Amino acid sequence: SGRGRQQHGYGQGYGNGGGMLMPPMRPTPAFGGGRGKKRAVLIGIKYTNRRSCELRGPINDVKCMRYLLTERFGFPNDCVLILTDEERNPCRQPTKDNIRMAMHWLVQGCSYGDSLVFQFSGLGAQVPDDDGDELDGMDEALCPVDSFQQGPILDDEINEAIVRPLVHGVKLHAIVDACHSATVLDLPYQCTVSKQTGRWRWRDERPMTGACKGTTGGQAVLISGSSNGKSNMSVVSTNIDKLFSH
Repeated sequence: SGRGRQQHGYGQGYGNGGGMLMPPMRPTPAFGGGRGKKRAVLIGIKYTNRRSCELRGPINDVKCMRYLLTERFGFPNDCVLILTDEERNPCRQPTKDNIRMAMHWLVQGCSYGDSLVFQFSGLGAQVPDDDGDELDGMDEALCPVDSFQQGPILDDEINEAIVRPLVHGVKLHAIVDACHSATVLDLPYQCTVSKQTGRWRWRDERPMTGACKGTTGGQAVLISGSSNGKSNMSVVSTNIDKLFSH
């Protein structure tokens, strides 16, 4: 649904500089959201006011995912947080600050048995890596609706926000449809599936610096649709056949 989207580059000035991550943004009281054992953050951005890169599918992606999670996998409606650029509530606009708060809300206080979902459908980007933890020298990033003013959210921050806090017994499934998204969670291992042959190829993505990019005992799976037409998955654990269920 996000196919054919443009590739956008950002200067290094949009990063956090020196590899320093921004402190987690705690949700404000107006942010809302339930605290059940099954929680999801679904983000879809059309970039309506940017004709050069406006997308058609992201809002529909979010609607379909919400239906799947609530009707098929038993996620409570008040535990599914939706951020789109069609929302009238300012707290539900997919701005950089709101996405940061939503990521914190998703994992805050996570405990054994939690099933968490993070979905992003929109634009992705690459920026030069400034802390030496990327094998290709580039950080991957997601582009909030205000990214042209505030900059993208780098994979280092996303990893710190929703991967590292996962404790034993917690499962996170991330579904990302954006350019350059195959490693946007900075997970230690990547599996690429050939669209032509169906063969799986594993690759070690652990940084040469020795930086820890895994969870704190939990499990994280990223299913990514990237702009080159291939299907990619980056995984920490291999038990991906039990999506969303416990």
